[in-house]
Amino acid sequence: MALCAAAAFFLQPFNAASQPEQNNGISISVQPERVEQGSVVMISLVYPEAAGTSCSWNSRTFPLFTDASGRAFGFVPIDMDHAPGAQRLSVSVKNAEGITAAREVSFEIIAKKFPEQHITLDESKVTLSANDLERHNRERAQVEAMFAASQPRRLWSDAFLQPVQGRISTPFGVRRFINKQPRNPHSGIDIAAPAGTPVRAASAGIVCLTGEHFFAGKSVYIDHGHAMFSMYFHLDTIDVQNGQSVTQGEIIGRVGSTGRSTGPHLHWGMRLYDTPVDPLSLLALFE
Repeated sequence: MALCAAAAFFLQPFNAASQPEQNNGISISVQPERVEQGSVVMISLVYPEAAGTSCSWNSRTFPLFTDASGRAFGFVPIDMDHAPGAQRLSVSVKNAEGITAAREVSFEIIAKKFPEQHITLDESKVTLSANDLERHNRERAQVEAMFAASQPRRLWSDAFLQPVQGRISTPFGVRRFINKQPRNPHSGIDIAAPAGTPVRAASAGIVCLTGEHFFAGKSVYIDHGHAMFSMYFHLDTIDVQNGQSVTQGEIIGRVGSTGRSTGPHLHWGMRLYDTPVDPLSLLALFE
């Protein structure tokens, strides 16, 4: 789908969307205007004379994708630990003469009660040996280097889809205790499904890393451009290769239980601009 066609979707109704703020022909809206911790905000802008746009919030700048008619949209990720409260986001618009106008739009972060989960695992998967720790640190460095090398262009199209259907066995942000020890919050969602179930790419992109990792098991990472990544963990098989371009819905692997896993399921994660977000909040923006 062409960028101009994809950008048009924000003119359709959204859940809990703010009313557009108009000033000198610039129309800006935020969806949703009340957003939970760990979720995604969409910024939508209409300004026919725009030659360049961006938005900034919390000392960070985020790109907006603009079509020939001046319509633009972009995403702002909200960290799961960000303090609740009223927020002001600045949007910068440059016209063909190079004149820049700045506008502000408001939204609110609301607190989310993340549940706790207590899991018992083999101690070798919890207290790592020196060799396992070295392996984990090596794999983590490889992943971090991959995140820093995202394609500088938008690769995704046709919104996003859930990679596999099934029961959400572990939601996003769950505070985990493994063998009674506190661990990092759950950075994706776990979808329970039978082993061997096809796993599909959430949207178009480039496969930027595959492999079998200590915790994540057989894994696929897809770069959707502009620091937007999707992740698929605990696979039984991997059906794509590094550097391969994939389309939305293309089979990239099969559900399994590799790595640190207690049964067949898919861990699906989304990472926007170095921030893990609830994948379901991204899907909701396109409903």
